[in-house]
Amino acid sequence: RLFADGCRLFLQLEGDCYVGGLVGLMDNGSLKVSDFSNLHDDYTPGLFTINASRYAGGLVGGIGASDFEIRDVTLHHTISEQEKDIRVIHADKGVLGGLMGWAGVVRPSSLTAVKVLAPVSSSGSDVGGLFGRSDVYADLTVQNCSVGSLVRGTDRVGGFFGNITSRGHIIFAGLNRSNRVAQVDNGYIAVEGSSEVGGVFGYLSGDIRCSSITLVNVNVTASNRYAGGIIGHQHTSTLDAQYFETDRDMHVGAQEGAGGLVGWADGSTVRGRMKEAIDFSKVPRAADFVSDFSGTVASTSSGGGNGVSMGGIVGYAHDSYLERLCADGSVFGRENVGGIVGSLFNTGRGSLTDCVSKCQALKNTQGYHTGGIAGHLTADRGPFCRLVNFSGVEGASRSGGIIGTIDFSRPSGDFNLEYAVNLGAVSGSDYAGGCVALIDHDKSIAHTISNCANYGSVSNSASGSVGGILGHGDASRLAVMHCANHGAVSSGSGSSNVGGIAGRLGRDPGGVTVGENMEMAYCCNRGTVSAGNGDSHVGGLLGYQEEGNDYDDQHWMTHDCYNMGAVTSDQKHDNGGVVGCVDHYSEVVRCINIGKVSHGNGVVGTHKGSSIWHHHNLYYLEGSGKGWCADSFKESSAKSESTFHDFDFSNVWRIDTDGSVNGGYP
Repeated sequence: RLFADGCRLFLQLEGDCYVGGLVGLMDNGSLKVSDFSNLHDDYTPGLFTINASRYAGGLVGGIGASDFEIRDVTLHHTISEQEKDIRVIHADKGVLGGLMGWAGVVRPSSLTAVKVLAPVSSSGSDVGGLFGRSDVYADLTVQNCSVGSLVRGTDRVGGFFGNITSRGHIIFAGLNRSNRVAQVDNGYIAVEGSSEVGGVFGYLSGDIRCSSITLVNVNVTASNRYAGGIIGHQHTSTLDAQYFETDRDMHVGAQEGAGGLVGWADGSTVRGRMKEAIDFSKVPRAADFVSDFSGTVASTSSGGGNGVSMGGIVGYAHDSYLERLCADGSVFGRENVGGIVGSLFNTGRGSLTDCVSKCQALKNTQGYHTGGIAGHLTADRGPFCRLVNFSGVEGASRSGGIIGTIDFSRPSGDFNLEYAVNLGAVSGSDYAGGCVALIDHDKSIAHTISNCANYGSVSNSASGSVGGILGHGDASRLAVMHCANHGAVSSGSGSSNVGGIAGRLGRDPGGVTVGENMEMAYCCNRGTVSAGNGDSHVGGLLGYQEEGNDYDDQHWMTHDCYNMGAVTSDQKHDNGGVVGCVDHYSEVVRCINIGKVSHGNGVVGTHKGSSIWHHHNLYYLEGSGKGWCADSFKESSAKSESTFHDFDFSNVWRIDTDGSVNGGYP
């Protein structure tokens, strides 16, 4: 057992391994330290340095199979940014901590009022402001502890812990914000490394427990990959964001996998401050949601917009649960850019639920996959529901208000995205959607988008597909149901498929094929729909409808939909108030158009040459367009059920008797 009280450190200490300001190595012991510092009696700091090859710490080089009680420790050496290469607490080859290099905790231990205000630097891995590497088998309580200087290494670098396996025993306690990684005395502070770099943890395996809020205000940079405002690499653990407070001025940067809270979440849960599931009984308001991260996420290269998997909360997530999260910072990248998560790849488990993005900026002007919530989703496991975006989405290829691209690797069941609402403007180059830009899958699981809405404008600038809910649905057994669009939908100079609900639905089988391909049902559009290229196909709800079948008269068609929005542009082929163009064996049934079609037909614009297609009970308001394959009705007969043959007014449709819901139309 070792007790140290009232000790002062004023020396330059050098060694190879296990070098510490008080203890080099303790094994199978008990350490109790109080009032240890490099401060003179007048509280001015004295000079000290710790230099080693590896396993070094300002207090202890290494402690194994032991317990400790450390309190009132201060190591103070303020530096400026120009002095960040000064070696104060240093180990060339890593396993370096401002307090301890390596710790194996086997009995309850504690840190109280520990302040590391001196730079901790290494050319190696496992570097932390408090601990470099630690394996915790018993409770370790951390309270009133601060790191306020540079922490720098290569892999697994953290403001408090570089590499820690917790097993549920790390406890953050004390008063709110008394544990902190933040600037002191205007000195330079940053957490920097190559990979797995975090504001608190570089690499964390296992859960932590919190009874107070930890303050984090430090720029976190990984020159290679996986940087997070709290955790660089989170493995099989739960992060509860309500116990960590970050600053709006924080910057988190990496070339790959940067997130406001977590760089890489692997088999983990990231949970935000939101107390309840999002209420969709009314249109959500941005002011109703409190953010979990408000800083900036960008790449480390010049300009900040060259990163891959950049997210407002999580950069890259694998088999993880992301729930009740909100971000309102700025996110920049060139591929897989999302307001909540850049890339989510769930193969064995995981979900994306009750998440809100209200980012100040969300930009990807170079590459693929940009989404208000998720840039790129590989959706083998779910659910994916109750998602809201208020952010403007400025993307390139495949830009969506909720998700940029959805694809699959080895799905175990059907896919469903439901209760997703976009309220921000969406712009992209080819595929753009108010909720989803592209669904891409060639296997016959069911793919459903249901109970979703868009209120923002949606546009593309080149050839592709653009829709108020879905840009391009390149999947079989794809259904869009119970969805509404209220925003303007438009395409640019390239030839596109443009629709108020979807640009293109169904997978092209490469020939005339009958099968379960696409279904759009119980949807409405209220936004203006237009195209900037004469070769485009434009419809009030659907731009291009892929092949259907002849044998199912209930599904795999467009049915029970209506359009209120104007279709304004002039194409070489007729526009349609409901569908722009239909392919072989397509079917359109029980649809109504009210919106003005300036150049085209009231319901269906045109069909693919020599194709066989089917239509029944299609209606358009007299004067709204031409009458090809549809019947007109007068405004005076809009409130009569007998006007609309074979419409189910008991379960599906309703007459708007007093004009309060739909202007007097069904």
